[in-house]
Amino acid sequence: MKIIFRNTLALMVFLCCIGLYNPANAQTDCYADGECTCTVTITVTSTGPWTATVARHGDGPCDNISGGPGVDVFTYTVAADPGGTIGYGVLFNSGKSITSVHISGCGIDDTQYSSLVNFTPVACETDCCDAPSNITISPSVTNPALLEVCADAYPTECGEASYYVRWREVGTTTWVDLGSFINQKCQFVGDFEPCTQYEFQMSAITDGCGEESDFSASVFYTTDCPEECCEAPSNITISPSVTNPALLEVCADAYPTECGEASYYVRWREVGTTTWMDLGSFINQKCQFVGDFEPCTQYEFQMSAITDGCGEESDFSTSVFYTTHCPATDCFADSECTCQITVTVTSINGSPWTGTIGRLGAGACDDISGPGGTSSTFVYNVDANAAGTITYGYFPGLPFVPVHITVTGCGLNLNFDMTTPGLFTFNPVASCLMGNTGGNRMDMDAEIAAIEAGAWGIVHSSVTITPNPANDWLEISTTGSTATYNELIDINGRVVNQILIESNGSAQVDVSQLATGIYILRTTNGQSGEVIASEKVVIKH
Repeated sequence: MKIIFRNTLALMVFLCCIGLYNPANAQTDCYADGECTCTVTITVTSTGPWTATVARHGDGPCDNISGGPGVDVFTYTVAADPGGTIGYGVLFNSGKSITSVHISGCGIDDTQYSSLVNFTPVACETDCCDAPSNITISPSVTNPALLEVCADAYPTECGEASYYVRWREVGTTTWVDLGSFINQKCQFVGDFEPCTQYEFQMSAITDGCGEESDFSASVFYTTDCPEECCEAPSNITISPSVTNPALLEVCADAYPTECGEASYYVRWREVGTTTWMDLGSFINQKCQFVGDFEPCTQYEFQMSAITDGCGEESDFSTSVFYTTHCPATDCFADSECTCQITVTVTSINGSPWTGTIGRLGAGACDDISGPGGTSSTFVYNVDANAAGTITYGYFPGLPFVPVHITVTGCGLNLNFDMTTPGLFTFNPVASCLMGNTGGNRMDMDAEIAAIEAGAWGIVHSSVTITPNPANDWLEISTTGSTATYNELIDINGRVVNQILIESNGSAQVDVSQLATGIYILRTTNGQSGEVIASEKVVIKH
């Protein structure tokens, strides 16, 4: 009869029944005193009685066992490590009847036929050969100029570990390193550029592996930037575009070079409203052109930015206010000599205000008003003379509101705080005497003929007029060590505008309200009064 057993358990039950198998004792600890343990099973097959000792090398016996004849099984909890460096053994004191000794568990599956059976448990497999993990990078606490690069420690069973750090600037190919392995999981490295992103990797050699690991996955770190890289744009300026006066040029100061590239965002709204307008995107230019504004209207502008050195959008800048060009109103400008003034009124206490602009001896020419908390601008064509004997003024309305008044143009640059009811007066100054007619008008035919004949010695290198013909704006640029006095004269010989330009300077002149026709721009030395140039200008709408 042939009997087939499906598994070891069935065999043991059969042998037990016929008296050839002795059940094992309960599981016994055999110097299982480390963090890493496992279970090993010793199966002894014999034809007669036997005795033996189970021991750990270097520590001594942990159990005396005996059995036979048949199959005897013993189970132990033992110490182990990944490298199999902990040795155990079974020494048979009388082992002539031993048929086989089978060791299983703890990474062992071995059958021996000897009076001394040795085995080395293997367990707690670790990643001793893996690359360092969880790389972190942060400024050194004791020396912020250095970066501390750290990795998780390897398990103790891997033994000592030495680490290697390398890094490179993102976008480059050459790695930089300290040149050696260092037996510390945290290392300090330095000499980095500000506002720059770097790529870091680590490798290691552990006692449990014996060879260098692969490099870890890359970890990226951007070095600190000067604080101003994350600040809002500064020194916002607003002015009409030179090439297209219908647009406003909104500019900010550039960021320091160490901040890298910067992209700017502009938004604006009419004062008194809540909805912002914008271009819809960041633009990598510190000056941007925006348009579609209502005339004689005050707008509020703000800018934000993103720099390479910061990586996120800044706060918005403080608001800057700009009033678009206002068409001029005639205020008793009925003589042959006129000029243009700009009056700006701002409530001091934030209350709405009213007032009147007029000419003494002639009466009121404009009733004006404005909201609190912002400035209102008004432009007038007024009579003037060289002596400044024609008087205009601002008279406050009721109820009285204290206001700050500025008056510019016609030789004036006045600032006045009206804190009590009264009359603020100003005297426009303009010289309409051209010196070649003996009166207030110029002989335009003679002047143009003189220009074309070169009588005034026009020096194009010292005075530049663009564009010519002009539509809305005219830009005058001069070179020289002194200021120049520039007069724009119409076909009737009247001075329609006067412009003082500092040395080596330029000015924009609004000609949108002037009639289409031929004009003369006469430029004189601001100190000597000598004519520098006289140029024909065409205004064409």
